[in-house]
Amino acid sequence: MYELIRYLAMLIWAFVGLLLWIPFLVRTIISFNWFTIYSAVTKDQEPLRRSRATIEFAQGFYISGFKTIEAYTEDKLPQGYETNQTMDVHGFGRFVLEVIWAALWWVVTLYPATIINMIMEYGGWFIDRGWITFLLGAGTIIAFGIFAQRFEDKNED
Repeated sequence: MYELIRYLAMLIWAFVGLLLWIPFLVRTIISFNWFTIYSAVTKDQEPLRRSRATIEFAQGFYISGFKTIEAYTEDKLPQGYETNQTMDVHGFGRFVLEVIWAALWWVVTLYPATIINMIMEYGGWFIDRGWITFLLGAGTIIAFGIFAQRFEDKNED
């Protein structure tokens, strides 16, 4: 039974993992370039070091999915596995953000003309009703929350 589950999980991961991995790589490359410019201007190398760690994680992300599937579908459980594990809320939140990012990236990449037409057609409606201001404000608050969490995590180290 584990073998059937393993092959189905690997088949699904081959597709879904790739859909998540490509936008993750794009964002990692953009982030690295941004921090390279930041480090060149400010002479602060710490963001560049963290960005390097993200590159290393992104590099093995797709393959690690297959390794994880193989490890957890063996008859013998991996070392350190506990059956009463609780869900890490921060990890789940990061997972949700990664899936949203990947979905938005694919929509914008595959349907740019549709998005431009939608903005042209409905842009006035958003502006008239103050939705642009609302969306920008909400995006700013979310971005501030993400950066505050990262700053907090950095200070805990």
